[in-house]
Amino acid sequence: MSNHHPTLFVLLQSPWQKSPFSRRNTEKSSCCSHKYRPNLFPGFVPKVRGVRGITCKKDASKGVDFGVLDGSALRVGIVYARWNDTIVRNLLKACKETLVACKVDPNNTVEFEVPGSFELPMAARYMTFSQRVDCIIAIGCLIKGETSHYEMIAQAVTNGLMEIGISSNIPVIYGVLTCLTEEQAVARSTGDDNHGIAWAKTAVEMGNLKLSQFGQAKVERAIKF
Repeated sequence: MSNHHPTLFVLLQSPWQKSPFSRRNTEKSSCCSHKYRPNLFPGFVPKVRGVRGITCKKDASKGVDFGVLDGSALRVGIVYARWNDTIVRNLLKACKETLVACKVDPNNTVEFEVPGSFELPMAARYMTFSQRVDCIIAIGCLIKGETSHYEMIAQAVTNGLMEIGISSNIPVIYGVLTCLTEEQAVARSTGDDNHGIAWAKTAVEMGNLKLSQFGQAKVERAIKF
């Protein structure tokens, strides 16, 4: 009586043989189309529906329409870093000018200065305790260097500011530039593309939203989804 052992047969495919799972068999697609994916269930044919109003034009405007904003009832806090001071000062200047244009009383604006962007979350947290602000704008600038320090700081600051906003019910506006080069930072802190302008408008809108939800003010601008 001979012993028969079950044999496991493995089908090996040549690396040069085309497969429905191979990248070589994927169809090239435009920005609005979907890449080919192998159908593992032949009896099921997924339907892809288009989304109206969404285009993939590369030159589409990335701006946000804020409409007419009235921040006369707001007390706004600003925390800013001295690291990359020239860039931060330009952002701060545009931010404060925009707040005034949105009817925020300069006497109702309070500022904290810290050494670097890593200290922004702690300064914002202190501000939620002591200054009775309706919103906070955190301004800083990080430029990538040769080590991983940039990624660590950027992630810590992002998470810290988000946590403070959620835990305090006070909107915290993320005004930290995270750029790969100094040229990118300069482009985003000067002229019409100065990001401080949009940060200030966002602060006014979110501050008014906060007041409206706590029954402290009436906001005429509707929030549409």
